[in-house]
Amino acid sequence: MFHLLLSVIYLAFISLGLPDALLGSAWPSMYPAFHVPVSYAGIISMIIAAGTVISSLQSDRLTKKLGHRSSEKNETSGSKAGDDR
Repeated sequence: MFHLLLSVIYLAFISLGLPDALLGSAWPSMYPAFHVPVSYAGIISMIIAAGTVISSLQSDRLTKKLGHRSSEKNETSGSKAGDDR
């Protein structure tokens, strides 16, 4: 289980920087296929940046809506039945 969690964390970390790096290296071969100018890469990069900001700002709302299930489970599993906290 530990290795699976570590793999997921590693993939998430790599995927954070991947879109910008791939756009910069792949755009020269992609833009002729879409029949758009090279400058559209800037627009796509801004869309990616805006999506990152929006998802960061909305993560608190989503966490509050879905709750902290894993942290609640860890907090209550260590208490005894008769323990009054």
